Amino acid sequence: MKFRIKLILYAILYFPTTEIKGQDWNRVWCFGDSAGIDFSNLSMPAPISSLMDSPYSCSSVGDSSGLLMYSFTPYIPLYVQGYNRTVVIQNKYHGVMLHGDSLIGRAGYNGLTFVNKPGSDSIFYLFQWEYGNNAGLYYSIVEPHYNNDTGRVLIKNVKLPITNDSLEYGISTVKHANGRDWWIIVRNGTSMNRFVSFLVTPDTIFGPMEQNIGTVTTTITTTATVSKTGNKIAVVSRTGTVEVYNFDRCSGTINNPIPINVIPQLALFGCEFSPNENFLYIGNTNNLGGTLELLQINLADSNPSNTIQTIYSAAVPASGGNFRIGPDNKIYFTCLYDFGWRYPDSCRNQYNENLGVINFPDSIGAACNFQPFSFQLGGKRTYWSLPNNPNYSLGPITGSTCDSLTNEIKNAFCKNEFKIFPNPTNETLNISGYFPIGSTFRIFNSIGELVLARKVFNYFDSINTSNIANGIYFIDINNSSKCKLIVQH
Repeated sequence: MKFRIKLILYAILYFPTTEIKGQDWNRVWCFGDSAGIDFSNLSMPAPISSLMDSPYSCSSVGDSSGLLMYSFTPYIPLYVQGYNRTVVIQNKYHGVMLHGDSLIGRAGYNGLTFVNKPGSDSIFYLFQWEYGNNAGLYYSIVEPHYNNDTGRVLIKNVKLPITNDSLEYGISTVKHANGRDWWIIVRNGTSMNRFVSFLVTPDTIFGPMEQNIGTVTTTITTTATVSKTGNKIAVVSRTGTVEVYNFDRCSGTINNPIPINVIPQLALFGCEFSPNENFLYIGNTNNLGGTLELLQINLADSNPSNTIQTIYSAAVPASGGNFRIGPDNKIYFTCLYDFGWRYPDSCRNQYNENLGVINFPDSIGAACNFQPFSFQLGGKRTYWSLPNNPNYSLGPITGSTCDSLTNEIKNAFCKNEFKIFPNPTNETLNISGYFPIGSTFRIFNSIGELVLARKVFNYFDSINTSNIANGIYFIDINNSSKCKLIVQH
């Protein structure tokens, strides 16, 4: 584990940083069988073409000036030839980047996601989910502008340390409360309720931070989504589990699980929050026959389970896939035609050449104006996946104790051995650094009395400071590196 952390630090410090402010790289989507959408004109999104052909996970990067790169797990031609599915990264010209092949990550659904290196628009991470013999969470470092935007992969297939590498479908990604850094969130697999988080900063990747909370799921086919504001996470599974949590963008903690009873239980697959977070939309896979369902749940109600409305129900030969909120604040819904892939060239119809669109997702019931199979893909075809892209333009939480980078940097480093944030703190103090696992963390008051002492077990850990009175304190780890802490409730 120490080797990995040092490698991460070396890699990130070696590559230069260009300061940026909230650029939106979610303007171009690539997915399915050569399909894509250009959102550069939000009032009139337009279909585009790619060289992707995969029913599995994908992620793409592009701003208002056009496509930059995209990644996916190829289905054709390698898989049908008997090879393992591996991840590739294509550049803006639709060619494979230098060293951009053979990336680990069979990636299922929502198993790939790009994030920019905090503070940079020239270096990106690709996080990759893998199951089976190489199960776990990996990352690669990408330089998309290299050699006239043909791009290259600088480092690939670095495995992140997780206690249990068996993960459920998907990676969730959300900006830290400072509006710069990234939280990367995965969930452990069958018969567990453990969330695992990593914090990506300009200097390194901290983690894992592991937390057991909520319902224990009984299947690996569980899908999670993060709201546009980053304040909520939803989890749905094919066994009928629906649960909504609050997410603290400052500390990275997940809390207040709200289970929602869906009756009858459906084989659930996709879910998405409305932009205002008041509604959750969920759909079913319908791969055992029956009807395709789109449900709306009112999360603003004190008992969301009593508010479930069926927005759409039809016996169609289409199995519900992912939902994605677009840059235009509409929600797009993809389906797999006739429960199978790869489509033969002759298989073209309204179900696989169009996406459904929820035009007004902040509105209740029929007023949300769901139009099934209405967004034309220009003759290209879709499967179960849409790009697993984060909200790149999410900013800091104004007024939070960790809303600004100033608070995080002020008194943050103690002889470069560990870092504390936010500072001032109120209820939760985060600690990160290169201290040995099992180190002793202590807090003293201004006259030298010991207020708190405990072991810290990760390269990223959290301390509950809610019972410590307001004031100025000093902290150390292993009797060295004292620095100042302000507690302010």
